[in-house]
Amino acid sequence: MGHEAYRHHNMGWEWGNEVLDSLMEELANQAKSAMETGITTEHGTFFLCFISLEGDLPAQAKIFHCKRNFLRVPNPMCPWCSANGTTIPYTDVRTTASWRATVGQEVPWNSEPPLAALSTNGDATFLAKDIFHLVHLGIGRTFLSSAICFLVRLDHFVPTDEALGRSIPVRIEEAYSDFKHFCKHVLKMTPMVKQWTRENLGWKGPRSMPDSSFKASDTHLMLSWIVDYLGRPFEHNNYMKHMFACAHGLDDFMRTCSKADRIFMTLPEARRAVDCLDKFLVNYIRLASDANNDGLVFFNITPKAHYIDHVRLDLRKQLSGQQRILNPMAFSTAMAEDYVGRASVISRTAHQTAMPLRTAQKWLIETRLRWRGER
Repeated sequence: MGHEAYRHHNMGWEWGNEVLDSLMEELANQAKSAMETGITTEHGTFFLCFISLEGDLPAQAKIFHCKRNFLRVPNPMCPWCSANGTTIPYTDVRTTASWRATVGQEVPWNSEPPLAALSTNGDATFLAKDIFHLVHLGIGRTFLSSAICFLVRLDHFVPTDEALGRSIPVRIEEAYSDFKHFCKHVLKMTPMVKQWTRENLGWKGPRSMPDSSFKASDTHLMLSWIVDYLGRPFEHNNYMKHMFACAHGLDDFMRTCSKADRIFMTLPEARRAVDCLDKFLVNYIRLASDANNDGLVFFNITPKAHYIDHVRLDLRKQLSGQQRILNPMAFSTAMAEDYVGRASVISRTAHQTAMPLRTAQKWLIETRLRWRGER
């Protein structure tokens, strides 16, 4: 469905959108039928249980009518707890953090969303924590942008050719050259981003907090590179030690999740994942605190950092409860993003007034051709 078909009906995420809500109501009815009545085929009756709503943060907030969402800082900003930017700080990553006592105490909406019918009393546990958006397109990307810019500030990446000078743009370009060389000769991969600049790193001045909009695939490459770079024989100060610990923790967490079973983790894997997130979160908060104390603007503590802390908390609860442990990567929407991209390509050839129907029809044809091996 094109955005134009429903954007005029927006009443704000908290109060929903009558067009989207009508679609979600029908989806909820069909989902309940698939779960309670089942789908009968020649091979028997299949019962489908819908366990979560995956998607990026705006989509989840919009569909689940979240009054507590990432845009509400410093007000309550988390659908899973009552954390805010003041009295119940979302930046607290300690095991004694006050927000932990508020988890699951209150539903995240005022106006009940249609998909609440598929959840337990409309609880926010129905909202999946998507590693793809929280790390690759979230706090991982934020950390890497700050780390690169901070290393430049520490006089790293000085060109061997003195004629090029030592300006910030020149050193950022030198950093990218090192990254590109690492990708080509070590990772044997090609990054999507073709250059780093002050602009695309979000570092336009001393009061600008670095961040970027690089592709998710580049986050993986940049993380691998920064782990390698910080492991080289430099004279490490406290900042570099914490950056190295951050990078190692996040890289090891992602590696642990990627190598585990697609759905479930073993006990050792889950313990390792928790330890890795401990290392990342504690050192990231330390970096942000030290930078702030030194009057520097680096290492933004975004809501996604808090949401990753919820991933850590979920793993801890499953470990203590002797449950089967879900791999956090099970709810990653990287493949779903690819699906949306393919559907978007198909929709371009349909007339706007018939786009939803024609796109669905073309998608069914495309799917059948692929199943037959004719694509």
